[in-house]
Amino acid sequence: MSDAKDATGDQQYSEFEPGMHAYATDGFPEFPSALWGVEELTVKCLAGEMDPGSPCPGWEETYEIDPSDIKLDGSGLIQIDVDEMPSDCPECGNPYEFSYNGVVVTKDVV
Repeated sequence: MSDAKDATGDQQYSEFEPGMHAYATDGFPEFPSALWGVEELTVKCLAGEMDPGSPCPGWEETYEIDPSDIKLDGSGLIQIDVDEMPSDCPECGNPYEFSYNGVVVTKDVV
């Protein structure tokens, strides 16, 4: 994976690092502007919006982050490394469908 950059535009790594929080797998060709250089990340569970039968009330939480906590590799995957952010929705257990600052992604937990 070449051309890996963080949200500051600095090259950070050549491959995703093991143990990172999540990969956003929707294939972004460039950083979504809502995630570029941000110091706050609002994470929202979308289980209730994607499945009307879901019991999830739409959990949402905002975290203070360093802009380098969000990285984009050359293949369009976004990697988010925020230690205090849960990998599953604390309300319904959904591990996949979230929005990050309004950017909808499907994530794979590593």
